[in-house]
This record gives sequence, C-alpha cells and structure tokens, in this order.
Amino acid sequence: MSLSEKLILISCREKSGATSSNRFDYQKDWTIGKLIELHTTQSDYLIICDYHEDVVILDSEDNPTSGTFVQVKTDKTGTWTSTRLVKREKGKDGKTLNSILGKLTSTAKQFSDYNPDMAVVSNNRFNFNLSNGKKSLALDLVKLSELDGEELTKIDSAIKAECGINNYHLEYECCFQVSDLSLQDHSSHTKGKIIKFLEDIGHDKSTNATALYRVLFDSVKNKTNIEANIENYQELLAKKGIGKSYFDKMIQTIASSKDVNEMWTILHGALTNENVPPIKLIKIKQEWEQFDIDRLNPLNEVIQELRKQVRNAVDSIIAGNEDIAITAMAAEVVNKIDSKFLKQFSNNYILVVAFRELYENRPV
Repeated sequence: MSLSEKLILISCREKSGATSSNRFDYQKDWTIGKLIELHTTQSDYLIICDYHEDVVILDSEDNPTSGTFVQVKTDKTGTWTSTRLVKREKGKDGKTLNSILGKLTSTAKQFSDYNPDMAVVSNNRFNFNLSNGKKSLALDLVKLSELDGEELTKIDSAIKAECGINNYHLEYECCFQVSDLSLQDHSSHTKGKIIKFLEDIGHDKSTNATALYRVLFDSVKNKTNIEANIENYQELLAKKGIGKSYFDKMIQTIASSKDVNEMWTILHGALTNENVPPIKLIKIKQEWEQFDIDRLNPLNEVIQELRKQVRNAVDSIIAGNEDIAITAMAAEVVNKIDSKFLKQFSNNYILVVAFRELYENRPV
C-alpha cells in the first residue's frame, strides 16, 4: 500500500480542547515559513494542514514515500523538558489524555512502514541533558538520539506505558526544534521572510509581498479549518494540501505582472481626469488591493473565469474604439460579462479587473 493511500485509510485522531486564536495564527505563520523553506530547498514537497497532526510534510505531491509529522506548540510558561513532553493530563471528562510526545508517536506508529520522522516545534526552548554532558538550551535543534541515558530511560518508560512501544528511542527518531518566530510578532516576522524570498527570486516589490502573505495565510487558514471526510488522495490534496505546483503558480503570476504601483498611478490619473470623485477613488483603491490578493490564488476558479470574460470583453471594446475612457469601458464590460458576476463583485471591482486586463495584456 502506498503512503498516499494509507493517509486516507487511517482515521484522524479527534481534536480535544479549545485552542487560542494566537496559537492557531502562530501555527499558520510557521506553516508559511516552512512552505517558503521547502520551496527554496526541495524539488518537490506537499504540506498537509491539520490532518493526522498539526502539519504533515511529504516529500512529493503526486507520489509521496516519506513524511514528517509535526506538532506546533506555543508556550509562555518556560522551557520544555522530557517530563513535560510525556506528561498526561486529565480531560474534562476525567479521562487521561495523551501526552504531547505520545500523541505524535501514536500517529507515527500507524505509519511505521514508511519510516516517518517526527518533530515538536515551539517558540520556547528545550531543556534536555545531552549524551555529551551538555545542556540543550543553546541549541535550536535537538534530536531524541542526542539525549543522555537518564532522559531516554524516562521517555522510553512513559511511551511504553502510553503507546506500547518497547525501546522507543531505538525504534523512532524525533526532532525538537525552536522556531525563529516570536510569539507576539509572528505575522511581521513571516512577512519579512516573504519579502526576503521575493528579493531572492527577483520580485522584491512590497505590494507583492503583502498580497502573497495574505493569500498564503488565507489558504493555510482555509485548509486548516476544513472539517470533512476525505475519500481519496486527490481530495486530500484539494482540501488540505499546499504543494510545489500551487506555490509555483502564485510565483508565475507575480513574475508575469507589471509594476503594481505604476499601474495604480496610471489608473488613478486616468480616473481623476475623468472626474471620478475622491470617495469613489478610495473605494476603487480598496477593490484594487483585494484583486491583488484574489488573483494570486490559482485555485480561485471564479476569479480566473471573471478575468477571462473581462479580457474578452475588453478586447472587443478596444477593437471598436481605442479612445474610449476607462469608466466608459468598464461600464460596457459590465454589460458584456455573465450577470452572475454582478452579484458577487462590485462595479468598482470589475473596473479594476478591466483596467488590469487592458494594461497587462498590451502596451500602454
């Protein structure tokens, strides 16, 4: 059986307890950072959001053969110790809950045929005694195999009682990683990573970075929040996955776009000359910023269809009258496209799309 088949066959563990909004947002921002890291360093990958574990990282979109199961834990109380990681709390119903490491191991155990990796990621540091006689507090990454004998005995004993695994540390490897995201300012830090990434690939416009962060955050949020029965691997990809092909399409959209600030300056000047009132200009700018986000999502089929119909309408209008004003052109576009779009998008939004299709598909 392939790993992709087994991901569907095995039921996900039920979630327990409420999680704070900031913890959820931290997890999303960490996922975005990991996505950028993988896109920079790996030829293929897939991230699955909140399915089996907080994050599952696979080595391929189409034919995964290995994976890493990740729990992302935010913490304000202090450092992580082996005692904390294997401690089992009582639930509201009085039942004993799984420990942090026990949860992760119980998932990995089900996929043991594929030699899965495990990781606990946190904003706080890990305080272990290491086999070299040192402490782990100064390290950003610690492996289970690096802990000293007393620590390993404690963990082995706890996991045997919880998961029924003998000699746990000899059978499994787990990494304990300190995230570089701060707990209070993780969104700004993640935006900085996006800016750096775009600079590295030659698309270092701040407007692109802002739009890319918004669409990535919303994508991770939507895929994290989906609660549905997954019937097959393709459905898992569509509902819970973000892979290389998805990110590639966003980058291609950015690469093919002309300078956003330059385009807005031209549109603003044209609309001012056409005596568009200042209040309406503000509303058009808001729709301009929204379209910058919408256009980056390759899975937004409604926007792709709208753009196609608007592009065809603009071509038809310009072929008959190259001197037409922007507002008049937009009004004609509204009359030419499917009326279903008029229920979803304002005339100002359609004006923005019409201008962008005009400007980006022909010299101005």
